[in-house]
Formats: sequence, structure tokens, C-alpha cells
Amino acid sequence: MNKFIKLVIVCSLITSQLTGCSTYLSLSFIENNIHGEKNTVTYYTGFAGKPDYQKVLLYIEGSGRHHASKKFGMGAEASLYGYSIVYPQKKDIHNKDTYFTSNNRDQRLHDLRTVIKDLKSKGAVEILILSESEGTMLAPALSFEFQDIVSGLICISGSLNTFEADLISSIKNKTGRYKEWQLSSVEQLNNEISQIFTEPDNISKNFLGHSYKFWSSYLRYDPLYDVKQLHIPILYINGDHDEIDFNNHKKKIESLKTRGINIEQILYKGQGHRMDGMGKKIAHDILHWANENQVIR
Repeated sequence: MNKFIKLVIVCSLITSQLTGCSTYLSLSFIENNIHGEKNTVTYYTGFAGKPDYQKVLLYIEGSGRHHASKKFGMGAEASLYGYSIVYPQKKDIHNKDTYFTSNNRDQRLHDLRTVIKDLKSKGAVEILILSESEGTMLAPALSFEFQDIVSGLICISGSLNTFEADLISSIKNKTGRYKEWQLSSVEQLNNEISQIFTEPDNISKNFLGHSYKFWSSYLRYDPLYDVKQLHIPILYINGDHDEIDFNNHKKKIESLKTRGINIEQILYKGQGHRMDGMGKKIAHDILHWANENQVIR
């Protein structure tokens, strides 16, 4: 069953860049409930006009247990270019205990695949992926798997390194949110990781707010494997105070460029993982990149 919701969003990027005056984006939302192989998946689609699934911006959010509506408005500027905006909802968000045990990379990939397949069945011919944080460790694999329909990949606060490598680099070099994790040394981190892979399917033990199963599914996934096989424009956006091994990240981007991969990085000085207060600047820079690379047309 589909539910219709009405939402009005202020879009200051488009206002200042195109009109110079106050403008409002009015989006109508449809709630979709789709039966996947494992479970029912819910996603919301925002339309600027009448429902149309031909061109879609798919937003893949980061970590956190909250309703998809919390992110309504992310990527909404794309609706002015004829895109519908899709916000998948994570499984079990209404129960923190069930969410803790079910949340992992395999589960999220299942749900996102279900959404993309449903979008294709509704007539989608182009999907632009906008991903953030944890979502950037899902988006490259999906872009490769559905390369017949994905037209561009944007990764905000993402990395071309594994989570494991970036965590080690953060503790070693005291960068990013290392103080929040209360890990005193790389040795302590390695011991924790060793325990995780001793019990990779454990859904009761906790490390940094997630189950062992969550971490075993993410820690050693290498996004480079998927990114180097893509033939679409790719954009990584980072703050230079994020918990990322930027030396390796930069080397990988340069190596990909020499292979003919269309990949760029925008780096904001003085910004961390969350890049608080940077929304307008990020939206402006994404739009510039998208126009330069003919991602939106």
C-alpha cells in the first residue's frame, strides 16, 4: 500500500544560484512497501510534480537508528532537474534491540537491492547515487552491480580504504573522532578486531555501538575493488580532519585517474567527519561537479 505525504523544503542553494531570491521546493512523498527475499522493505519517494520514476536520485544514508524522514531534503535540489528522490528506510528502526542484532552490511545491501529492483520495475532508466558515511561502503558495490542504470556516484565522508585501515590510521595518528572511541592504542584496537573475527556472527557483543556481526561485515570490505570497475563519474567529499588515511586515499584516487576512471575529490579544510554547517557549500559543489561531468541534464 502507498501513502502520500506532503512536505515543503527550503532550498537555499538553488535559490541563490539561479534566482537570487527566496524559493521553496514542494515535494510530495509516497511510502512504498516492497517484499524482498528476506523481509519487507520500506522506502519513500519524493516528487516535485506528478509521480515519475524515470530519473531517480537514490540517497543511501550513514549509520544511526532513525526514521527515513529525518533525511528528507537530502539531494532535493535534483528534483529541479527532473529527478525523483528516493529515501530507503533501514530495517527494525522502531526497536533498538532488534535493530542492533539485524543491522549489518549484508542486510542493508539486501534492502537496497530490493529498492533498486523495484525502481527498475517502475520504469527507472537512470539512478544517481548520493551516499554518506557508512552508506559509502554500500554505494560502490551497488553501482557496480547495477551499472546498467547507475549514472553517477557521490560519496560524502567516504573512503577508498577499508574501515579497518582507517580506524588503525585514526588511532595511530590521533585524527578524527578517535577520542570518542576511548581506544588508547593500535594494539587495543587490533585486539578488539581479532575478537570480532573470532566471533563474526555474534549479535550480542558490542564494539563502538554496533554488534560484532555488523563490524565483521564492514571492516574488511574494500571499496576500491568496485570503484576501479566503474565507468561513471565519481565524487568523494571529505573534511581533512576525518578519520581517514588521506595519504593512501589520495594515492588511490591518483592511481584510478591514471586508469581512466572519472573520479574527483573535494576536500574541506578544518572539517571533520560530520562537516557540520557545510550543507549549502556541499550542495553547491556537488551541483557544479554534476554539471561539469554532465551527470545531470
